[in-house]
Amino acid sequence: MKKNITWVTRGKLSNGNELEQFHFKPNTTNRATGSIVSFFHYPIQVKKRPPKLNGTNAQYYKGIATLTYILSGEVTQMDKKRGKEKIYSGGLIWVKSGRGVMYEEVFNTEANSLRDYVFGMKFWINLPSKIKSEDPAYIKINCEKIPRMCLGESIGWIKVLLGNYRSYISILPTYSRQFIYHISINAGAKFSISTEVLLEYALFVLGKALVINGIEYNNGTLIEFEVSETEIEISNISALPSEIILYGGEHYSEPITSQEAVFMNSKQEVEKACEDFFRGKYRKNLYDQTPDFLATHLPEYKNLRRSSFNKES
Repeated sequence: MKKNITWVTRGKLSNGNELEQFHFKPNTTNRATGSIVSFFHYPIQVKKRPPKLNGTNAQYYKGIATLTYILSGEVTQMDKKRGKEKIYSGGLIWVKSGRGVMYEEVFNTEANSLRDYVFGMKFWINLPSKIKSEDPAYIKINCEKIPRMCLGESIGWIKVLLGNYRSYISILPTYSRQFIYHISINAGAKFSISTEVLLEYALFVLGKALVINGIEYNNGTLIEFEVSETEIEISNISALPSEIILYGGEHYSEPITSQEAVFMNSKQEVEKACEDFFRGKYRKNLYDQTPDFLATHLPEYKNLRRSSFNKES
């Protein structure tokens, strides 16, 4: 039996940190798909002079892990603790923000590339309350180190970015049952994946002319499914290979209260996290206080104290 589709969206176009991005949030009922609370897709046209790593595009994270995956191009992350960290096409960087981290992220084309577009994505993964107070941690995985399973010459392949698929296991830590798969399906091929009743699933379409459980969808569509023990069937009706991102996990059962990229379990915890930031508790330790950075970010985060907080669930 095919899994019923419960929600479809094209995301919201925004220009976060001077980057054109499509921001996908789970529907207002669930607040998350598994532990994943936000998903960003970056189809970026690189400017002649891409942004510099000078602090003006840094963002403060607390209570979540972030996973940045670059499909084409390169990404450079920088903070005071690590310095610069770079990944290239097919690689990823996982950051556990824990008790608080601030880093800057810049997308660019690879050296000698003739393309002026960069394609990537980013996941915000909510952490259990006991992990939210831990020290930050960082893991970089190059393309060749990501587990990749052939689905058969006539079907395609699957890469395991997070979690596991059969015997293929990502080295990234998980604190509950979580998964992120990058799946390529050959022209004219069909692939089905059995789902589990206790897991939540979402699918992002990266290619054109894909039929998902009998309905055709095109690039840039996010689909959520009902929670049931059935299957997801994907057919590629185009003349070229097409790709999807399938992600989710077990339900996040703790309360969720958030503001920007701060995710805690109560309004009071979010307010405390923002107050710590204002006092420089993490700013001093995790990023240089350059004039450009202060001018850009302090007004933004000071406003969080006066703004209304997202409703707890």
